[in-house]
Amino acid sequence: MLYYFEQDEKIVHISHEELGDIIGTSREVISRILKGFENNNIVKLSRLKIEIC
Repeated sequence: MLYYFEQDEKIVHISHEELGDIIGTSREVISRILKGFENNNIVKLSRLKIEIC
């Protein structure tokens, strides 16, 4: 999965569906978990991008 990272390694370019496929779960589960992370200021979400805070 390293090829999804930008050089600063804090931004991952991947869809929730792709991430779910990689780890073997559904897009809905990934979205729910990431939303919880976002609500706790762990990540920032945008289209096809997850930024680690």
